[in-house]
Amino acid sequence: MLFQVHDQHDTSACAVDPQATVSQGLCVRQKHPIVVITLVSLLLMLSGCASTYASRGFWGELLDSDGFSETQLAQDVYTVNFSGNVLTSSERTRDFALLRGAELTELHGYRYFSVLDQSAERRISSRRSPAFSATQTASLEDSWMKTPVPGSSTITDIMSEPSTHLTIQFLIDKAGTTGVVYEADFVEKSIRAKYGLKPSH
Repeated sequence: MLFQVHDQHDTSACAVDPQATVSQGLCVRQKHPIVVITLVSLLLMLSGCASTYASRGFWGELLDSDGFSETQLAQDVYTVNFSGNVLTSSERTRDFALLRGAELTELHGYRYFSVLDQSAERRISSRRSPAFSATQTASLEDSWMKTPVPGSSTITDIMSEPSTHLTIQFLIDKAGTTGVVYEADFVEKSIRAKYGLKPSH
C-alpha cells in the first residue's frame, strides 16, 4: 500500500503533516516513498544481465560496447579481446576470449593454439544519481556498488567493466612448443557447455 487515508471527515491532519495533501475532500498521506523508489530501482537493476557471447561489430567498436573483437597480426597470430559490462565477471570475459580464440583456430584450419600474452583490466567510471536512503549500499558480482555521498541527496554509482586481452598463435601440433597449449575443439565445447551456449556447428 502506497498511500494512507486519514479520517474522511477530518482533513486538519494535512495542516500538520508535510507529506499529506487534500484530495477530493480526503487527507491523503504518501507512505514510505523512499522504500518504493528503492524497490523499483532494484528490480530495474536485476533485470539486466551479464555480457552475452557476441561480436562487438562496427557499432560496438565505435560505441565501446561489450562483446569480442580480434586483430590479425600475422598469418597464425591474433589478438583477441572480450569486453564486459558492469554485470560481467572477470572469469566470464577470460572464458569468452578463450572461446573466440578457439573458434578462430578452427576457422583457420588448425587444431591447437597457445596464448603468447594475456592481460586483464577494469574500466572504472562513475555517475551521480538520486539517493534512496542515507545508508544504502548494493553490490552485484563484485563489479557494481553504490556509495552514499555525505550531506547530499545523491549517491555516486561506481561502475567497473572488465575486459580480457589475449595474443594467440595457431599450432598444427604440440611438438616443439613451450607453455600451455589448448586444443581448440575441447576448449570451445567446454566453455559453451559451461555457459549454456549452443554449438557453433
